Amino acid sequence: MDCPASICASLDGVARAAELRMAGVTRRAIYAGLASGEILRPRVGVYAHPSLSEGELHALQHGGRLGCVSVAAARGLWTLPSSGTHLAVPPDFHTFDHFACEGVTIHWSGGQAFGRHRRSTPLGDAIRDIGRCQGPEGALVAIESGMHPSRGLIGGYELDLLRELWPEGRDVLDFARGTADSGLESLVRWRLHRLGIEARSQYRIDGVGRVDLLVGDRLIIELDGATHDDAAGVRNDRRRDATSSAAGFRTERFGYAQVVYDWARVQAAILAIIRQGDHLNSGPGSHGPRARKRTSG
Repeated sequence: MDCPASICASLDGVARAAELRMAGVTRRAIYAGLASGEILRPRVGVYAHPSLSEGELHALQHGGRLGCVSVAAARGLWTLPSSGTHLAVPPDFHTFDHFACEGVTIHWSGGQAFGRHRRSTPLGDAIRDIGRCQGPEGALVAIESGMHPSRGLIGGYELDLLRELWPEGRDVLDFARGTADSGLESLVRWRLHRLGIEARSQYRIDGVGRVDLLVGDRLIIELDGATHDDAAGVRNDRRRDATSSAAGFRTERFGYAQVVYDWARVQAAILAIIRQGDHLNSGPGSHGPRARKRTSG
């Protein structure tokens, strides 16, 4: 007879009481496992392996699975800010009082609660729900994160699957690339695209290296994350900016809070530069960029 913890582990970390009994686990063994912490009971009749995250256990308490943004975050993908836990719950599952729990967002699209994926919804389903919950921006940030070579979670097959799961998101899926180095980069590139402004991602300049975005011939947009405040990083940024300026480029830097919470001001600044033509070689004050190489995306 297997111990209850090993059976839970073999069932994606979650087992019903009936499944444990069918495997020959006695009530005494279940109680012993609970007492020792080898298994947990998120709700009556459902047992879980202790390796499950707090969010996954929270989802099980509500009769669902981790879903939407919470799945993407758990997989290490970039996500837009979101508070609380997102749960995927079967459409016909109404036993538990989901709305009495503060900070929980319910997605009634969870499918079978005890399918192959028991602790969280598959990534494709989660991204579909992100698109419906946070809109195209939230979905794009997660998709491009998953496409990045360092993760390799989303390729051609997964994109085709997403087109079936989320047909209304075709524009986002056609736009997505695996070149972005941060969620901010994905977000700004998409927002500029929606304004009719195409930005090239991870553009390489001799002596400078890759820059986050290039608009037109010479406007560099660099995006600094929330933790970008170390002295060495600032010195390196200044060196890069000086080198790119000497080569005829103009650099504008925006931080996380500006892009996420004060986009109107960022947009106004970029549009003002473009209206002046200062993003082009022939623009005001331009002496033309030099030593330029082909963009990667």
